[in-house]
Amino acid sequence: MEWSLEILQEASREVLVEALINLLDQMGFNNVEKIETPEEWGIEILALRDDPIAGFEKYVVKIKQEALASSQDIESFGEAIMRAKADKGIFLATHGFTKDAKLLVGKEYKGRMIMWDGEKFVEELNERKVLVSKELLEKIEKKREQEKLEERRKGALKIIKLDVPLLYPFSAEKIFDQIASLLEREYKIKKEDILLKKLTLEVLVAYIFSWSSQMDENMKDKALVPSRDEIFPFVSKNGELEKRVSKALLENGSVIKASEIRVVEPLTPSEAVLLVKSKLAEDLKVSQSDIILHSRKKVYIPQKAVLDLQVGVNFARGRVDLKSKEATLKIEPLPKEKLIEIAREECRNLLGEDLENISLNIKDNVAIINGQVSRFLFGAAVHTYSGRVLKRKSKMRKDAILSEVNDRYPGGKVISFTEKENKAIIDVLTPEGIVILEFNLENGEYNIKGELLHPYNLAKIGKDLIESNFDIKHLKLGDFKVINHRDIELVLESEDGKVLLKADGKSGDIMDYFVEITPQKARKILLEKYSEWRIKKIEELKHNYKAELEQ
Repeated sequence: MEWSLEILQEASREVLVEALINLLDQMGFNNVEKIETPEEWGIEILALRDDPIAGFEKYVVKIKQEALASSQDIESFGEAIMRAKADKGIFLATHGFTKDAKLLVGKEYKGRMIMWDGEKFVEELNERKVLVSKELLEKIEKKREQEKLEERRKGALKIIKLDVPLLYPFSAEKIFDQIASLLEREYKIKKEDILLKKLTLEVLVAYIFSWSSQMDENMKDKALVPSRDEIFPFVSKNGELEKRVSKALLENGSVIKASEIRVVEPLTPSEAVLLVKSKLAEDLKVSQSDIILHSRKKVYIPQKAVLDLQVGVNFARGRVDLKSKEATLKIEPLPKEKLIEIAREECRNLLGEDLENISLNIKDNVAIINGQVSRFLFGAAVHTYSGRVLKRKSKMRKDAILSEVNDRYPGGKVISFTEKENKAIIDVLTPEGIVILEFNLENGEYNIKGELLHPYNLAKIGKDLIESNFDIKHLKLGDFKVINHRDIELVLESEDGKVLLKADGKSGDIMDYFVEITPQKARKILLEKYSEWRIKKIEELKHNYKAELEQ
């Protein structure tokens, strides 16, 4: 993928430094080095270049990502060039340069400072075929997926134009996020499982009046009348309200995002006139005829937001009182039958069979559902409110594994069965040798992990080695065991004694041995060696025999 301004803006400083180093290499620079302490030196990269005309030159590079590079940034970089005793500097400002910065470079640093904005840098990268890093591509893809998810989660919102201004601002996104956060916090529901199906905004009709008193020419103000029980005759006494009213008087309408608007109109315009004049006359202690109303403007006051939500396979309703900011939720856990059906579906998708012998336990908003099919045990953890499968696990039953082994190797004998994590390793003795099988316990798939020599073949190798080097004959295989699915221990026995051998199961090499002769064999050896002596006493110790001889 080629570079673009969009990709460039997502790049971290580390990624930009790496891209710059690759670019400078492509441009023929030598000894391109990353500065370990850029904060101290004011530069990120040091590079050398052997120019055919200018000769050997030293370059330094600075990066600025956050905003336009200013004339002050140029001055600082100029000082950094001098400190580094460099011939030239490259200033990469991904957002570009201010007009003053460009003028300063042209006046003070012409020929010594090269300016690259984002477009120039992208052009150089693509021309030199510097690849976008895998890390950056993954970051951009993740961001796009997140944007798509957010769009889908809030897809029920549409732009609605109102014929009158809103007295207080309203953000559907913030309201949705407030409810979603409440679901996450109270019910541990994942954010991506919460989709907005409908958002209804309830607004209250209110009226703004400009008024004055005939009794006092300095007595004038604005009043707000939302309802019979709530009248604000002196708006100027409330700084925040005065600011909102002043802004509303300048606007002819408003634009919001919602699914629908519900307008509540507790008062008619005429009733509002009566109420405000009555209230002002009472507060000012004058007659209503002394109150002059100069203008009236209708406004909407956001009162309540009602959100219909899809929560996984469930539904919920959230309400937010826009005056108190208090949010409430109504959501019921999924029926047990639904939770079991979700687990059944997971089992069918994974194993292709219907789950049977089902048990269900619920704890902390999670349903643990266990059961089995013909060859497997199956379990799933399902969120009781969203229906999300938090975890699923299948495990092939031991009897099913042994049946599979028997079908593959009729007459074979399982000599070792080991389970570790999601695997089972089985050693099977067959007429040809020992086969090491590795089963995936989650799906039942298996493969041959290794093959070892038959114990009888190893016994013959060991017999030949021992009998040719020790006075012990007629050895036969007594017993054996496989160690770590690789080595084999064998016990060879005869009337003369026994031998413990350790052999490499693949190559047949003897790795170690221990020979133990019987007391009778020990006596026989002594008599053959000391034929003129008589054995008075022979004692068996831990690793040898102790004998007393006499003539």
